Amino acid sequence: MAAPASGEYISGRTSISRREPVGVVAAITPWNFPLLQVILKVIPALAVGNTVVLKPAELTPLTAQRLAELTEDLLPPGVLNVVHGPGNPTGSALVAHPDVALVSFTGSVAAGRAIVRSASDGLKRVVLELGGNAPAIVFDDADVDAAVETLTACALGNAGQDCTASSRQLVHSGIYDRYLDQIVSAVSQIRIGATDDEKTELGPLISSAQRSRVEALVDGRSSGARLLAGGKRADLPGFYLEPTVIADVDQSESLVQQEVFGPVITVQRFETDDQALAFGNGTRYGLAASVWTQNLARAHHFANSLNAGSVWVNDHTLFSPDVPQGGYGDSGYGKENGVLGAEELTRLKQVSVNLS
Repeated sequence: MAAPASGEYISGRTSISRREPVGVVAAITPWNFPLLQVILKVIPALAVGNTVVLKPAELTPLTAQRLAELTEDLLPPGVLNVVHGPGNPTGSALVAHPDVALVSFTGSVAAGRAIVRSASDGLKRVVLELGGNAPAIVFDDADVDAAVETLTACALGNAGQDCTASSRQLVHSGIYDRYLDQIVSAVSQIRIGATDDEKTELGPLISSAQRSRVEALVDGRSSGARLLAGGKRADLPGFYLEPTVIADVDQSESLVQQEVFGPVITVQRFETDDQALAFGNGTRYGLAASVWTQNLARAHHFANSLNAGSVWVNDHTLFSPDVPQGGYGDSGYGKENGVLGAEELTRLKQVSVNLS
């Protein structure tokens, strides 16, 4: 991990910088990836010497509980602790506890703001990943077949319940109609079914409330937005919603300005590079984005100009445990993964030694 090199910056004194664990880390994880999110928070925190109190989402508590049971004989008592319950009062009490030094949270913007307000009373550090509505910008020189294949998969994976999902697709007017035909065709071939069926490509949403929220966004679309596919509940036991494509969506409406978190793809037409960039940056989120083009100069321009913590070129939702991830704006702040993510969970101490 990075720290200033030791040396004699003052004559006769040796300066040493060292990183130390912060102490107790409160890890509050979401329901959409219940094992992955726990690992992303717990393993780095323990690796740099902290202890962890983990509160998993109340809708998916069993994964975290099982992980604690499996590590019970591997870790000293009290190093990894799991508490269960809703955000209020369980999460709130954890954030406010005086022994907690840092809060690492993934979840909604509203909950993130509440955590920051509470943590500020104790001057606690906070790492936040608060979701997004990632734009995928497809230019007329892009490989349309590759874009449709990748962006369909990344929009509908985990039933669209992914904060980096490519659910907001911006397409150049020169290929707009062709793109719509292809993506509607791709969506129509998606196999909906039970999650324990290996042939299933789209499973249910997490809850009835989540499905109703997504349906409300779809039903509340503007009069000019065209529903080209889906939009209805699948005739299956569970909280299923058909994969949905909505074209000609206006930049100002809720489907663009809010995180959908369901199997919904919106498609917007753009004419110029400036308009594409304005649409891409035209929300309060800044978590992830992708740009699809064969023009290297344009690719670098958009990668530099998009207001997103992660930008992919001719790809989407590509992650590695060695690559730091994190957002801007209402998508939160701080990093997870890689060395930079581990550094978030440490504090830097300066030591000066006088041996004269």
